[in-house]
Amino acid sequence: MHGASPSARASCNCCSMFRTLLSIAALAACLSACATTALPASAPGLTPAQQSAPEASIRLAESPCYFTCASYEIEVKPNGDYTLTNLKNTRKDGVSRGSFGADVWGRAMAAFDAANFATLPTDLTPSAAIRPSNVPCINDLPAATFTRRIAEGDEKQVVYNTGCAVPEARQLLDTLRTLFQWSTLVKPG
Repeated sequence: MHGASPSARASCNCCSMFRTLLSIAALAACLSACATTALPASAPGLTPAQQSAPEASIRLAESPCYFTCASYEIEVKPNGDYTLTNLKNTRKDGVSRGSFGADVWGRAMAAFDAANFATLPTDLTPSAAIRPSNVPCINDLPAATFTRRIAEGDEKQVVYNTGCAVPEARQLLDTLRTLFQWSTLVKPG
């Protein structure tokens, strides 16, 4: 290129600069394609590996009873986003979505720990064979189903008849109802 005209040399420099920019753009695209999306670090109660698991959730469902008890299901993610399905006898039946904020996850996990959820039997109903004989139950009240999923394969579900005298389960239900704004979102007005 030494003997090339000045316009040819300028054209060549322009092509070289264009190739360099194109290489940088390709590298940036490759790096962004390889990036993973993780939940915000403000999701307390989870390890970094669990924070990146999209399966992590807490689900609370209450069944109808023989009276006019609210029937609904709410699922909350570590970032505080929720999906609420109000089924029957609720403030407004149907599906709604929103966010409680990431701090709700940590507070809910603390409530599960306070209830010794990991050691609770999975069936706390009048028909449960593993229920201690000294726990009185009333059959006509609704059941609450607690599901805590930390990651795929790490899930526990407990079915609790609210008519059974199990203080840990009752406290967990009351705490989750408060955290998940049951009085505002579910309770018939």
